[in-house]
Parts: sequence; C-alpha cells; structure tokens
Amino acid sequence: GTSAMAIEPVWDGTDLVGLAVASGEATVAFVPFDRLAALQPALADASVPKVLHDAKPLLRALFEADVDFNGLAFDTALAGYVINPAERAPDLHDLTGSVLGVEIEPASPDSDGGGAQGAFDFEGSGPDLEAAGRRALAVSRLVDPLTDQLDARGGLRLLREVELPLVRVLAKMEEAGIGTDRDYLVELGETLRDRLTTLEKKIYEAAGDPFNINSTLQLREVLFDRLGLPILKKTPKGAPSTDASVLQKLVEEHPVVEHLLGYRELEKLRSTYVDGLLPLIGDDGRIHCVFNQTGAATGRISSCLLYTSDAADDN
Repeated sequence: GTSAMAIEPVWDGTDLVGLAVASGEATVAFVPFDRLAALQPALADASVPKVLHDAKPLLRALFEADVDFNGLAFDTALAGYVINPAERAPDLHDLTGSVLGVEIEPASPDSDGGGAQGAFDFEGSGPDLEAAGRRALAVSRLVDPLTDQLDARGGLRLLREVELPLVRVLAKMEEAGIGTDRDYLVELGETLRDRLTTLEKKIYEAAGDPFNINSTLQLREVLFDRLGLPILKKTPKGAPSTDASVLQKLVEEHPVVEHLLGYRELEKLRSTYVDGLLPLIGDDGRIHCVFNQTGAATGRISSCLLYTSDAADDN
C-alpha cells in the first residue's frame, strides 16, 4: 500500500502557515500555506493514509480554506486517549518521551533536542520549522507502537470505526457553526431586563431598603439579620447559606424570598443566554464552538465556545 504521510501543521497564532510532511524515516518537507494547492490532491485522496497528532484543528483550517481532507488513518492524540481515557489526550512531547524515549521540541531554538533532526535551516523569527519537522517524524514513528498498545487493549476497532471518522464530522460541525437569531436574543434581553427591574422593586419593598441583590454578603444581612429568617444551613466557613435549596425552604417565611428566587432564575437566563451568547456570534451570524473529543473520561464530547474578535461591540 501507499506509505502514510505524517503531517504536522505549523501555526502562527491561530493562522495555519504551512505543513511539515514526513514520509519514511527521515524525509521531511515543508509546504507553505500558499503552496498547498500542490498538496491538495493528496490531502483529498482517501486512499493516501495520513497520520497526525490532534488532527481536528488542521482539518477545520483546511475546510475553511476550501481544501478537502480525507484518509485520516491514525491520530496519535486520539490513540493515547483511547489507551488511557482518564488521562485525556496526551501532548505529543509526553507521548514521544514515554513511548519512544525520545525528547522532542527543545526548550529554546538554539539547544540541541536530540532525536531526529528536521531538514530545515531556518533563521530569523517566526515558526520553528525544524521543531515542526521533528514533530512530524515523531508522529510517524509513534504509529506502530501505539497500534500495538491499542491492539493489546482491544481499542483498535474503537479508534478506527468511531474516533477517527468522527474527527472529520466534528471539524465540519465546527466550521458550519450554529445559526443564531441575534435580533431575538436582543429582544429577549430587553424583556428579561424589564422583568428583572420589576422584581428588583418588589424585593426592595419587601426588604425595606435597596441593597445589592447579587451580593451574598448583603443578602445574608437582609435575610438573617434584618428580617430574622431562620438559618437552615451553613457554608463550610460557617456563614449562613443562601443557596437555592435554602431559599426554597424559606418561601413561606417571607414574601421577599419568592421574589428573590424568581430574580435569580431570570438573571441566570439573561447572563447565560443573552450576555453569554451575543458576543459569540460570528460575522456570519453563527456561533462556532470547539467540540472536544478527548475532554471526558467517559467518552462523551465536551464543547467550548470561542469569543469572536468583535465581542466588545455587543456589550
């Protein structure tokens, strides 16, 4: 069969600047981003196997640049995760050290990192291509020993049939984003603010004086000192608790409590879904989040939201 391409993306911040490609034991080439067209047929060809460490960010960057990618045959980060899910995905540096006994990524560009040397003579600032070359070679050399470890644990089928095909699906989902109705969220924010203002007035009336509702300290003072409500539970530090379970039990004791519970519920909705989501909407009107395949020991997918550059405009 065709020998696998070991690919290591080279980033400048979040921008993909090129790919270090290793094939065989010591051949490494650097393909700059603006020359990717030459590599495009091989990247899109499912019959050309590719091996990477944490492939998804690269796939997403390629899809966003209208470059297709097929044929992910092995992902060393996913393999490490399947072998030991409790540890989450291991860093390539750690994996190379523990599996191959080789140190990669020297602490500074001037020091000798040992192990395989990349085929670059790169001077000046910018991405360290030599380190990228070493990482690509490391990925290539990790495939066989990690395959053996997976095989011994019965995890090879899981990696090949579930985890690897999922990478492309998740990268496509991240690129597509989730359509969001900005106008509705703005309207919802105004509605919630009006209702919160009404509740605020009712709380102040019932409590006798205005106070900072979101301050636990002031809330304790109002409920337990000023209004003399019974202390049902204490925090680990010995202070009276004002959590939801306590407030639920105090509803019959004083009208302020019901208003407080309503206020907390609406404030949570407002901060989570209005203030929380508006800054995340991209220029395309969609929220692009990151789906983490290796974030939970149970095998579930976790997700996180990335703030967009124009986040400040919505506050």
